[in-house]
Amino acid sequence: MGKPLYNKKIVVTRNPESAGSFSEKIRILGGIPVLFPTIQIGPPVSWTVCDEAIETLESYDWIVFSSVNAFEAFHQRLNSQKRVLGNIKIAAVGQMTAAFINQNGNKVDIIPENYSAKGLIEEFDKIQLKREKILIPASDIAPPTLYEELSARGAAVKTVEVYHTGPNSDADPKLMGGLIRRDEIDCLTFFSPSAFSAFLQIIGTQLVEELKKSEVLIAAIGPTTAEEISKNDFNVDIIATKSTQDGMLSAITTYFENMNLNKEVTK
Repeated sequence: MGKPLYNKKIVVTRNPESAGSFSEKIRILGGIPVLFPTIQIGPPVSWTVCDEAIETLESYDWIVFSSVNAFEAFHQRLNSQKRVLGNIKIAAVGQMTAAFINQNGNKVDIIPENYSAKGLIEEFDKIQLKREKILIPASDIAPPTLYEELSARGAAVKTVEVYHTGPNSDADPKLMGGLIRRDEIDCLTFFSPSAFSAFLQIIGTQLVEELKKSEVLIAAIGPTTAEEISKNDFNVDIIATKSTQDGMLSAITTYFENMNLNKEVTK
């Protein structure tokens, strides 16, 4: 008792490698993390286009990473060919991605204040992009926003697929269905639009409709993820003001603290 997340069951939809510290922090605050990874990451169908870009990497002015997965996949491919990023300038969409890039010995030149594709475009608007060459390693389902907007500003943009994203085939929809129907979940957390989309595919149409009628709270890492959730007719109850793991945890904690405070006032 006395802890802000006491006895709250919070579903963590990240993969186990990324979910560990987040789950542990939930436990420290009194909560009960429920691991339900929704995404399966795999290699692209072909590395040909990516390898061609790596061969001419020195010709690019910028490389843009919109996720940790994008950087990790590209960096591993780079290492396998005994190549390095060198002097190419780096832009990262979020603080979490930027921190991971820094940990691997690379300097990030641009991190938008608004952790989204729109925020990054606003940052690029502050510099002259005409004739700049920009490389974007991404997943097979990455939206074309960055490519289209940066190209429209005169940059020569190339997007290369570095990983394949799909619903986690090991996730058990019956387990999640039981938790939702027994009202045993307090909050679902989503760290990317693809994590939410995969979640819907895993649980199926009937459970999606039941979830919409339930009182389960939904938390999004930032505006881009929140927009995807809203597009599917779900309410987004919690949006992290900082698109980081700690930002997400802070937003969830604040929400439940305010909920408890309101309950005390109405007694």
